[in-house]
Amino acid sequence: KIDRNEPALFAPLRAKNVSSISVGQWHSMAIAMDVSVSPPNARLFTWGDNFAGQLGQGDALPRPSASIAVCGGGTATKCVRNFVEVEDPLADQYVVHVGTGNFHSFVVTREGMLWAWGWNNQG
Repeated sequence: KIDRNEPALFAPLRAKNVSSISVGQWHSMAIAMDVSVSPPNARLFTWGDNFAGQLGQGDALPRPSASIAVCGGGTATKCVRNFVEVEDPLADQYVVHVGTGNFHSFVVTREGMLWAWGWNNQG
């Protein structure tokens, strides 16, 4: 929570291989590779406000630091979030693109499928 006027390494993802990022008005998302497993898996990290569930964490709690929202890239149906194993509809998908709006989020998988979550008051 330090304002800066020059570039600085984003500490929560410093040990990750980030391939994509999207920044909304109230939240952010990044795809980063987990090279500690074989084959490497793409993980979706989200942080910021979570008023409408736009972080994809299964709740509406804000996350001030980047945390895993989607495990992805594997064949499992579960993901460990905040030290708890939860069902993850995208656990067996490989996320390649991310997009954010004010209170909603989108990801595109390697197979070209579009997934969305968050505020849906406008359709």
